Amino acid sequence: MLGFLVLLWAAFRPEPIPQYTQDFDKWTHLIAFGGLTFAVLLAFPRWSLMLVCAALTLVGVGIEFGQEWFLPKRAFDWQDALADGVGVLIGAVFAVFVRKQLN
Repeated sequence: MLGFLVLLWAAFRPEPIPQYTQDFDKWTHLIAFGGLTFAVLLAFPRWSLMLVCAALTLVGVGIEFGQEWFLPKRAFDWQDALADGVGVLIGAVFAVFVRKQLN
């Protein structure tokens, strides 16, 4: 839950997070959504893998629309939404692997 709140805080800051390297923003999206997906799937093993992945991907796209509509200095970016989706996929793959190792 804390991870999700931190993600939302970062997503809806009026100013974008500083860019330390080229593509830093895309990496932060991928890592944040990958880590969140991994944590959710391990914390709630009975939840549907497909539903969790779909919901978190929609959250990523929703954040992009929210930035476009409500934050004057932020804009919708399909590359950010794609990085979110790739992060969800990577997090899910790792979670499935860890679940199999734990069983």
